[in-house]
Amino acid sequence: MSDDFSEEFLAEMRALLEEERDRLVERQQNTVDEIHEIRDGDAGILDTIDITTMEQTTSEMLHFRDRELARLKEVQFALDRLNDGTYGYCDDTDEPIPEGRLRANPAARLTVEAQADREAEEKRRNFRPGLMDDME
Repeated sequence: MSDDFSEEFLAEMRALLEEERDRLVERQQNTVDEIHEIRDGDAGILDTIDITTMEQTTSEMLHFRDRELARLKEVQFALDRLNDGTYGYCDDTDEPIPEGRLRANPAARLTVEAQADREAEEKRRNFRPGLMDDME
């Protein structure tokens, strides 16, 4: 299925994805290490404000870690698709994703059009008429 992309292009995408994967894995470990450092600090001398600040910082780090973990999964999925020959094709349309889009986001799974269609559908599903809508 990868006939639409040159071997050079696919190798370039693999290198970008592997580099991003390695960077994300390292950042995941660094975040875990930082959280342990925060929690293992001088807990015996912390006051309530210090504890609250520590908890807020830890919560923010975990939120950021979760976002990066989701990105790591996207990157790994793209690498898996490179391995099985399905990389670069839209999940919704099976059309090739333009190389420019893949260069901008090597883990892209949708064409711009398909992405816009999904976002519009999501917006329609989540639309809840409110009081102001009734007044028009």
